[in-house]
Amino acid sequence: MYLYIRMFFSMAVALYTSRVVLDVLGVEDFGVYSVVGGVVTFFAFFNSAMASATQRFFLLKSVIIILKSSV
Repeated sequence: MYLYIRMFFSMAVALYTSRVVLDVLGVEDFGVYSVVGGVVTFFAFFNSAMASATQRFFLLKSVIIILKSSV
């Protein structure tokens, strides 16, 4: 139940703040703000995915080296 309340509250805050930001910035600046936010979000996701992939690669590479040396 707590998760539903938190989700509803987050959605209400996001809808309210988007209206306020749109009124303050105007249509064109809000578009630029949205594009920049999307790009930043994309690169944050990409950075996280690449960090996980790199960590997994090095882990598997080290396990293969250990297995080869023990044989």
